[in-house]
Formats: sequence, structure tokens, C-alpha cells
Amino acid sequence: EPSNALRLKIVSECPEPNWILAEISNFNAIVSYYPLDSTKIRLFFRYTRYVTNPLQQMNSTTYRDTLIDIRTSLVNGKWVGRIGPFPNDTTIFASVSIADVNGEYSRIAIDTNTFFIRTLRLGICDREAINFSSVRIDAKIPDDIQHKDGLYLSYKLSNLNSILNPDRRTMIVKVMWDTSDAYVLDPNLQIPGQQILNPADLLYDSTEYRIVSKGVFPGQKYHVTAFAMDTLGHWSTATRIKDTVTTPVPIPIADSVELKILADTAFSISYEKLRRYVPGTPNIELIKNAVFIISDSGPISPSLLVDPIERHYYLNGSNNVSSRTGRTFLIITRDIFLTSSYVVGVNEQILLDKNYWVYVAYLSGYEVSLPVLVDRLEYRPSKPYFKQTSAIQLNDSTLRISFRTYDTADVNLGVQIKYSINGNSPN
Repeated sequence: EPSNALRLKIVSECPEPNWILAEISNFNAIVSYYPLDSTKIRLFFRYTRYVTNPLQQMNSTTYRDTLIDIRTSLVNGKWVGRIGPFPNDTTIFASVSIADVNGEYSRIAIDTNTFFIRTLRLGICDREAINFSSVRIDAKIPDDIQHKDGLYLSYKLSNLNSILNPDRRTMIVKVMWDTSDAYVLDPNLQIPGQQILNPADLLYDSTEYRIVSKGVFPGQKYHVTAFAMDTLGHWSTATRIKDTVTTPVPIPIADSVELKILADTAFSISYEKLRRYVPGTPNIELIKNAVFIISDSGPISPSLLVDPIERHYYLNGSNNVSSRTGRTFLIITRDIFLTSSYVVGVNEQILLDKNYWVYVAYLSGYEVSLPVLVDRLEYRPSKPYFKQTSAIQLNDSTLRISFRTYDTADVNLGVQIKYSINGNSPN
């Protein structure tokens, strides 16, 4: 006899709730000593138990037993057909067997060559999917400080009790989030940013959930949407609810940047320590760019880059004029994974004859963190060199000279000591 390799699947669905869609597959896996008879596939249906004897007399009137010919009806190794009508709201036990040319049928094993299903209730196909429009979803950044690094966001579902029973007790909610709205239009899609809420998760009228680092990155605008599914598998696609939220960009640590004056027209910025990674994935960049803001007219406003229009203007270098005087500040954007330092003054014309304030901020996507002050620089060719100086004679041939600089940046400059037996000597 042929091996019992056939597999069976039955679906009861709208718009014909008293008809079923049957699928028989795995024909290529059948092992048989004699050739198979492609005209004798027996599909049995019963209402109380499976038919496990493939030689059982078939009854196409009461039970819709069907003899199938697959010679011209296989598609991709499967046979699919609609069979009915069956009684509504009734459990159907189906089994399948195939014969060889000698009339020997493959045996039927429960849970191997069988399938059971309950047909839909009468009138169920006239019912619409859950109307989810009265439910609210509000996406936000978590309030607790430890989750404000851009890898977390949360959402709150409210007014769930506006859904009427029995859907209120049995519905499943799928929440999806992505930077593209196109990826959260279809609840049948499987994406990294998604969460399934079962009825036990939806007991209260208002419930808040946290999304942890699953498809969430800093400095991105996320579209967050939700769908409800009823017990028949209908999604509320016509009444999806949605919100948007932008994740923050972490603030850099000022000590991660080092400044060094090279001349009165140039200084270097070293920023290798600014590099950050996604926790647990050391080869994936978390934040790719840093923005350096250099002001020659005093400290900058923390809100300098908050407005999106002004931010676009500044990040494009529209404020970086070439003259050395009259500039308020210049902005330099660097890829911190491709580079580790930059010399200001090679492409920019600057003159360190007054104070320069240097700030740094992270840039991720189109979002910028709050800038932090790295240091204040000034080359001092025409001002007092030291805050304190002293000279002490140690013996008849040695003096000890001590001095304290004004700024930490001044220690990068050379020191020249002159001495003369005549205090009035210009040399």
C-alpha cells in the first residue's frame, strides 16, 4: 500500500460560511511499490469522528465525501477545491487516502492525514470587522531617565471599553511601529517593530506599554499604529488608529572631545571617544555623526538647533561665511565612524585673537541632541601670558622660575624666557 504521506488542510471562511476550502498536499513524498492511481483520492467528511478505514463506503449526499482526480488539477504539487454545502456552526472531521493501481489505499492516521474544523455561524459573514476608531493610541518617550537614550518609546491605549462585547472580551490587538508609515498599514506584515496584545493584556480601559529597543533607534520619527482582530481573524484595517513620536538623541560627553591649538589660525578637534554602539551589537553604529558648533561671540543658545527649519539652514553650512570677522558661529558635521579628528582652519578662515566657544552635539537621522560645551579657546599673542609668575634664586648660579597659565589651552603653546643683567634692556 502507498505510504500515508498526504497532508490535509481545511478552511471555513467568508463569503460562503457553509462551504469549506480543502487543500491536499505532499504528493511527491508518497512511497509506493506500485504506481499511484491519480483518479482515486478519497476525501471523507463526518460530523462525529474521523473515517480511518479508507475502504469505508463513500457518502456524497449526507457527508459530502469526494472522490478526487488529480491528473489535471494539481498546482505546485497541491490540490485545492471548494466543497459543500455543510451545516453552519458544525464540527467537520476530514480524512484523506490515495490508492495505487492495484486498489490498495494508504492507511489513515489521525493527526497525520486528518483535519477538523468548525464551520462559521449563520450570518457571520454579514458582520463587519471591529470598529477601532474610538480607541486612542498615544506614543511618547518614557519618563524615567534611564530610558531616555533614544532606544525606548512607549504607547498608551485608552478608551478600550468603547468596543462592545463580545469583541471587547475576545479581541487581539497588534501594535506596529516603523519610520515609514507604509510598513504599518497592513497588520498581516511581520516587521521588527510589532507587539501582540492578547485579551489578558487588555483588561483595563486604559493601559500603557513600553517598547524596548525592538526596532527603535535614536533621532527617528516613528509611526505607531494599532489594529484589532476579532475571533474570525478580521482585522480592523479600515479603522486603524495611529500616532507619531520622535525618539531623542543622547547628549554627548564633553570629555570625549579634545581640543588643541595649532597656531593663531588653526586648532584641532579629536573625537574618537564619541563613538557609540547599540548595546549587544558592537559592530552596528548607534549614532553616526557629530556636529561641532564654534562660536566667536559668546556662548550659544541651547535651542540653536531645535527649530527644524533653522536646523536645516545651519547644518547645510549656510552660516559658514568665509570672512574671519563678523561671524557669529560656524557648524561642522563629521562622520565619527569614518574619521576621528578635524583641523579647523584648513578650510575655514579663523583668527584666534579672541575667545572661541566649541560645542559638540550628536546627529542621528534629522535629529540633533542638545549641544554641550567642550572648552573655550584663545590664542594670546597680545595679552598677559600668565596669571601668576615667580622667580626664586636657589644659589649663585640658578634661578627657579614658576608660572601659571590663564587657560588650559595655553599649555599647548611654547614658552620663551628672556633674562638680562640690565632690567631696562629690551632684549
